[in-house]
Amino acid sequence: MLDKRNRFFHGFCLNNGNSKSNFQHFIIETVRPISDYSGRTITETINKMEDYYFDDDRIGNPFYMVYGTFKAQFNKSSMVIGTFDQLHSAIDLVENLTGNYVKETEQPVYRVPDQY
Repeated sequence: MLDKRNRFFHGFCLNNGNSKSNFQHFIIETVRPISDYSGRTITETINKMEDYYFDDDRIGNPFYMVYGTFKAQFNKSSMVIGTFDQLHSAIDLVENLTGNYVKETEQPVYRVPDQY
């Protein structure tokens, strides 16, 4: 059963308060665990509210991933900062790191995936 405090959410927060930080901004995405073709579990970003509530492919409850996007001079584009079962925990982390409020976006923020 989904926690009532959790909901479909995508957020963005600038990290302009700390010039010594290597992160330009932070992104919060709602994600879900699903099975891939080989039977393993992978994480997929939820893009629509309908998929948050009604999804037969999901094998667990949705959760939230926080990504930090590096400044331009780094060779990596972004990295996972943490995963959270509770939305308020993800938002609290980002707001405490940056000193700024997280802004909710209607769609996921475009994030360049890292190449491994």
